Amino acid sequence: MPRIGSVDFDIIRGTVPEPRQVLETWTRLGFDGIGARKTGKRTGTFQLVGIKYLSLGGLASFKKSIANNAEEIISIRDDFANSADGCLILNVSQVRAKQVEHRGFKKIRVEVTITLTRS
Repeated sequence: MPRIGSVDFDIIRGTVPEPRQVLETWTRLGFDGIGARKTGKRTGTFQLVGIKYLSLGGLASFKKSIANNAEEIISIRDDFANSADGCLILNVSQVRAKQVEHRGFKKIRVEVTITLTRS
């Protein structure tokens, strides 16, 4: 089952990028040419959208559990069982909930947008 930190989801949209070497360039006024250096491996920020189908009474506890992961270093496992460690949750935003019928039962479909970075 897909998971972001300690929270299980039914679907996770988006992918976790692999860290890559960053090339930094610069120039100086009055000097010909360009300077460059390689810095450490980084990913920058990225977003994942987690989707979860909950029973009608489970929305408040789900919001609390996802908020408890904010500003934590976590692991992620996606829909294809790929995992990524060392991810930092920067922001949990846009928690959207809508009542739907899922597999014959009334459920709440919750979408959560999570902004992360990876070391």
